[in-house]
Amino acid sequence: MQGKSRFLTAFLILILFPFGSVMAEKLKEGEWQGSLVNSLGKRYKLKYIIRYNNEEEGKVLKIELINLDLKPMPKYTYNLADIKQDKNELNFKIPREHDMRKCTLTNQEDGSYTGVCKSTKATEGEESQISMKPVPEPIPIPALREHEQPGG
Repeated sequence: MQGKSRFLTAFLILILFPFGSVMAEKLKEGEWQGSLVNSLGKRYKLKYIIRYNNEEEGKVLKIELINLDLKPMPKYTYNLADIKQDKNELNFKIPREHDMRKCTLTNQEDGSYTGVCKSTKATEGEESQISMKPVPEPIPIPALREHEQPGG
C-alpha cells in the first residue's frame, strides 16, 4: 500500500510540475539594461538585446551586449559567445579585442541577474561585477475623456 502511495505521489508531482524546478525559465526577448563595474571601480552602463534565432538545433539564445559609455559603438558592441542558461545561472563569454571575459550570473528573485566576469588575462582577484535586468515596460497613460480635456 505504501509503495502505491509513493508511486501515486511521484506521478502527481510529474504531472503538476513537469520539470518545473529543473528547467530554466527562458530569458525574455527584447532590451535589457545593466552595468559592469571593473576591478578599478569604474562603472559602465550596458544594454543587452536578447533574441532567439531559429536554427537547425531549434531556438538558440543570442545576446548582444553594448557598452553605452564607450565610443565608437560598433567597437564596443559584443555578440556574446558560449551562452549557457540552466536552473538559476547564466554563463557567457564577452569576446574582446585583447582578451575574453568569462561571466557567471545568478538569477535574482526580481528576475534580474547579477554576477562576476573574469578576464582571461586578469591576475588573481581581478573581477568585474556585472548585472542585467529587463527594461521595464512603459506604464500606459489613460486617454483623457472629453470633459477632462484642457480648455473644454
